[in-house]
Amino acid sequence: MAGFDKNKIHEYLIAVSDDSINHSQLTDLVRISRLIIQSYLINYRSKVINLITRQGITITDLSYDCIADAFARNGENKFQIIKKFISSLNTGIKEIEVINLFLAYKSFLIKITEAQLARLYSQSDPIGSKILRNVKDVVRCSDKFAIVKNLSGLALVAGNSDELFCKPEFPLEKIMTEFDMSGNESDTNSLLNQLHQIVISQCEYRRSVLLIDVVSLFKKYFSVEINDANEVNELLLLSPVHNDGFEEYETLQVKQKVENYIKEKFC
Repeated sequence: MAGFDKNKIHEYLIAVSDDSINHSQLTDLVRISRLIIQSYLINYRSKVINLITRQGITITDLSYDCIADAFARNGENKFQIIKKFISSLNTGIKEIEVINLFLAYKSFLIKITEAQLARLYSQSDPIGSKILRNVKDVVRCSDKFAIVKNLSGLALVAGNSDELFCKPEFPLEKIMTEFDMSGNESDTNSLLNQLHQIVISQCEYRRSVLLIDVVSLFKKYFSVEINDANEVNELLLLSPVHNDGFEEYETLQVKQKVENYIKEKFC
C-alpha cells in the first residue's frame, strides 16, 4: 500500500464526486487505478492470468478493460460507476479517513477486476467455465466442501475439519499424483468426494484447494487438457441431482440450467 499516493486518490475522488475533476487529475487517477489492478492481478491472480494470456491478452490489456468499466460515463458525461461507489460509502467522501477510502476504492477496483476475469475466463476456456459452474452447483448442496473467498481467489474448504491455515497451499501437482485418474467415476459429485478424502486425510497442507486448481484437475480427468474442446463429451460434466431436500425454486433452477445446456449443445 505504501506505493500508492492515498492523499491524491482522496483528492481525485472528491473531484469526481462534485464533477470538478480536470484532465490532469483524471489521467493520474486512471494511472493509479491501473497500477492497483495490475498489482492485484500479478500478486493474487497469476493462475487465472496464465490461462487468459494464452489467448494473447496481456495484463495491461486486462487492466485497461477494467479501467474502462470503472470509468464508464453516462449520458450526462458523468462517471456513474465511480459516483455510485462514492455514494455507497458509510462516511461522506470529504469526511472519510484517507486510508479507509483507499481500502474501499481498492476493494471496488478488485470487484470490477473479478467480474472482468470471470467474463474472459468463460470466453477463453468454455469447458473449464462449465466445470466451474457445475462444481459450484454441487458444492452448494454438499456438506463435504464450502466455497470460501481468500486473497488467492475462491477455494474449496473441507467441511467438518481443521482448515490448517498455518500450512502451505495444497499443490495441484501433489493432488494429481494422489487422484485416481482411471476414469471410473463419471460425475462431478463423485470426483469431489474423492478430492475431499485426499484433502482431509493429510496434515502437511491446508485442507482446501483453489477452485481454479479443481477445474484444472477435473479437466485433466476428463482428458480435455490436450484435446480440442469440441471433442469433449460434455455430458460427463453434469452431475446427477436428486430432488430430495430441494425447494421448488431450486428444482426450477436446475431445470433451467439443463434446458440452457441442451440449447447450447444442439442449437
